Amino acid sequence: MTDVEKNTYHKLQHELHKIYSYINSAPKLNVRPNDGVQTVEAYNEKIHPVSDIILKVVFDFNFTLKKTMTKKIKASIITLLGEDYFNKKFSGIEIIDDIE
Repeated sequence: MTDVEKNTYHKLQHELHKIYSYINSAPKLNVRPNDGVQTVEAYNEKIHPVSDIILKVVFDFNFTLKKTMTKKIKASIITLLGEDYFNKKFSGIEIIDDIE
């Protein structure tokens, strides 16, 4: 990877981690209100603007960061990395229908 690609990768990785943590962490009394933020879209609207590339993936693949994935994403992971890998790494993930 080029230095620009590495920098972009790390920024997106950090942004995804922040969004994932916010959505999946239980609200703490007097620390962070719930704000009704349970989706990347809600995070984008209420908490902090989300980068365009992450929003594109969210909309194109119904990517929620809520420990779910679409059948299309599951099939892609299995095709690229194998079913054993998928079963080891994603056993607790709920599989949801693809967007039509």
